Parts: sequence; structure tokens; C-alpha cells
Amino acid sequence: MFHETTARTRAPMNDVKITATLRARSMRSARRAAGTPTRPCLARRVAAAAAAAAAAAQQAPGKLRELRPAIKHKREGRVQTENGAVTYYREYGNPSGAPVLVVHGGPGAGCFPNHARFFDPEFYRIVLADQRGCGLSRPRAQEGNLRHNNLDALVDDFETLRKHLDIDRWMLFGGSFGTTLSLAYASAHPSRVWAMVLRGVCLLRKEELDWLYRDGTHGGGAGALFPQNWLKFVSQLPPDMHDDPVAGYRNMLSGAYGQAARDAAAGAWLAWGMAVGGGLPGVDAGVLRFDKKQMQDAARDARVVPARSASTAASGEVPSYVAQATLENWYVACDGFVRDHPLLDRITDQMREEIPVIAIHGRNDFVCPVRNAYSLAEAWPESDVRVIAGAAHSMYDPAIRNELLGATDEMTKYYN
Repeated sequence: MFHETTARTRAPMNDVKITATLRARSMRSARRAAGTPTRPCLARRVAAAAAAAAAAAQQAPGKLRELRPAIKHKREGRVQTENGAVTYYREYGNPSGAPVLVVHGGPGAGCFPNHARFFDPEFYRIVLADQRGCGLSRPRAQEGNLRHNNLDALVDDFETLRKHLDIDRWMLFGGSFGTTLSLAYASAHPSRVWAMVLRGVCLLRKEELDWLYRDGTHGGGAGALFPQNWLKFVSQLPPDMHDDPVAGYRNMLSGAYGQAARDAAAGAWLAWGMAVGGGLPGVDAGVLRFDKKQMQDAARDARVVPARSASTAASGEVPSYVAQATLENWYVACDGFVRDHPLLDRITDQMREEIPVIAIHGRNDFVCPVRNAYSLAEAWPESDVRVIAGAAHSMYDPAIRNELLGATDEMTKYYN
């Protein structure tokens, strides 16, 4: 299913949703004719979705859900995975509750305590894990240890963690790159996933990566919407690297130009993503004026080296923001490791029949364009894909936050 909605109510069924619904019905009819069992819980899911829509319609006008109160983690630990990597995790909520794994974005962004506040701690056993090479997992990503950091390795790390925690099945709560990894894990281990809540659908297709990191060189892509920020982004690089910023940043982040240049490149890489992720200025943002001095200042500011913490400098390991930028650039340079096996091609009948999915996507998400949500709805007609008017990319965007909190409540109906 695919539909567009505001932060409070759902819009009527549109053409895309109608097409997806008819396709799902025709497939189920074909299965019945062939004597293949259809999904037994479909009616229950439809009824639950209708009840959730009715509840949303009754929500007080202008009242959006807030994050749940902060809670302390119940335990933390580390688990050894392949090739010398160590995955750090924390658990929150009910130790006997419905397991859910928070699949963070980036790649390399890491998990934070606020992520646990999207769930009912009485119902859920909430697992936060820093993916390979970032956060409190070790070693942090840098030139020399990237060879074993890829999508398959991250999937294997999660499976090792699941076994370590003695969890039979868990829900995946993934955002941005976390949707990429959630879809990859679910396709590899469908029987280990009881539900998925996705936000900011990211499929790592070449056109997505070019839109964000390459097309601006030719006046298109996200750079056309954020020209001043694009200037800052490319100004971090020597002029001969402007034609392919991804390759240029790969060289800078490798440390070949020194630590100061590497750290500055990491800061500029992440600043570009943050600028696009924030969406376009609202109607109250005033007039944006561009002049020659302003553009020169933008290029100068891009070369400011971020501060380096004393603890990081003393330990000799790379700062977390450098690890994140390195991982993001690495995955972009490698086409997300999905070029030979696109994510949507991995969706199986078993996944469609057994895993309920709610996907939340901001209409004004320019990191992961809204066409990704359409593509997911077409490839997985049974999924509940919701595009939120006026919302951008962040999970903390008020309208996105509101929908995510509602989705985690809705999913409690499917756990058994």
C-alpha cells in the first residue's frame, strides 16, 4: 500500500495505492487458483491498519506525539564478530518483551539513547547496536581496515548478535541507510524478522548516490537545491577533484594529504549531508541572498578543521565523525555493495507474506528522494508506505517522529 498523509490524518487512496492493492489481490487470487496458501494474517493486518487510521483521525488537531521519557539501559556488552571486529550493544526496556533492533543510518552514524524513546519500554526489549567500524564498536573505520566492511558483513554481524542475545525473532527499526541494511538482513534471514518499521527509504541505487554526491557538479541533483552548501562541499577538494567529489573525498579521507586535511574533509562531507537532510528553509526563513563575498566565505569556511577531542588524540584512534564520513564515502564509492544484487530484487514471497512493514518517508526528503518510497510500494505491495507532507529526512522531524511512534505502537498487534 502507498498513501500520502499529513502528520495527523491519512489521505484517501490514490492511484499508486489502488494499483498496488489490485496487484496484491490478483497475486492472492493466483495463489488460491494454484492451491498455494495465502497469508493467513492479512485480514488481521487490514483490520489493524483500519483501526490505526481511525485512531489517527481522532487525534487532537495539531497534537503530535512526543518521544517517550528517557530511560536507562538495562545492560550493555560486546560481541566478537568476523575478521576481528567487535560489536557494541545496549539493551533497554522489558528484558522479556518483544525484541526490536534499532538499525541506525549513515552508515557509521551509531546509536544514541534517544533511539530507545521511540518504543513502549513495557512492551519492547529494545536493542541498540553500533554497526561495524563506528560508535563504540571497534576498530573504528579508517584507511586500512575497510576491506571487511560491507553490507554482507553487517548482516552477518547482526545475526551473530541475535544468537548472542538468544533472540528468536526481532523487529527491525531502520532509518535511511538503516532501511538498506534492514532489507538486506530480512532478505537473508526472513524467518528471524517479525516486523519492520522503516524511515527514509534508502535503496543505494546509483541514481540515488549520484543525485546526492555527483550530479551537483553538473548543476543538478541535490546541489541544485542547495547551491551554497554544494560549494562548501566541493571547495574542500583541490580543483582537479571537483569532477568526481566521491573519488576526491576518498583520497582526502584516506589520510594521504595529512591528518588535518583528512579531518577537515570528514567535517565537510558530513556537513553536506546534514544540510540536505534538514530540508529546504520554510516560508518563514526570509530571503536568501547570494553575492560574491558570501560565496567566497562559504569556500573559506569549508576548510575549517573540526576540533579534535583530547581523549581521541591521546588514544590514537580516529574521531567518531571521521569514521562516519569514511564509512559513508566508502559505501558510496562501492555503490552500496548492491549493484550486482539490487535490494528490491531480493524481496521474496516469504518476506511479503510473513513480515508486516510500515515505511515512513518525508515528502521533502532530499537525501533519499521520495521516489524510493514509490519503488518500495511497487515491489512490496503488502507494505504500508506512508509519505508525510512537509516532512524531511530526520527521525526527529516532528511529523516523522509522530508517525514512527504511531508505527511502533501499531506493530505490537503482530507480535506473538
